[in-house]
Amino acid sequence: EASGADKAMSSALGGIANNLGMLLRSAAEPERAGEAEGWLRSAVSSFGFSGGPDLGFFRATGNLADYLRSKGRVQEALPLASQSLAGLDSLGSEARGDALIGQSNLALLFYTSGRNPEAEAWYRRSVIGYESMFGRSSSEAISARRDLQELLRRLGRPAEADRLGRTSGGEL
Repeated sequence: EASGADKAMSSALGGIANNLGMLLRSAAEPERAGEAEGWLRSAVSSFGFSGGPDLGFFRATGNLADYLRSKGRVQEALPLASQSLAGLDSLGSEARGDALIGQSNLALLFYTSGRNPEAEAWYRRSVIGYESMFGRSSSEAISARRDLQELLRRLGRPAEADRLGRTSGGEL
């Protein structure tokens, strides 16, 4: 059994690895961006050792899933994104903003994998969540609504997308 100090150290190392992975992912040099996956996997591992899933673990897992999606490894990313979102939801209000990001990321993964009905449902859920948390006119809600509009256009439903844009928070 790990001591409290060991768990705290693992959590701190997980946070550092997660931050470094995200920094490398956004690096201008493509050769450095490739290092991100190792650091994100290390973060997930470190948080797992720190005494069980917590906000840091679920954030790192979601970040790893989004990284894998960006590399076209959708089937590998889907279970990680689902695990991350379920965990964030279980944390309640502490992780509400993170869960909304997780919903949008999961919607994008479903779209990327051709699972359009699921993508649409998750985009609609994220719009409702952002509107509820930040207000219909917030930049977060507007961005989520635009994601849903883009999906509807790609699905050949431009009139529905336009109607959603005109009503700004209307029927979902």
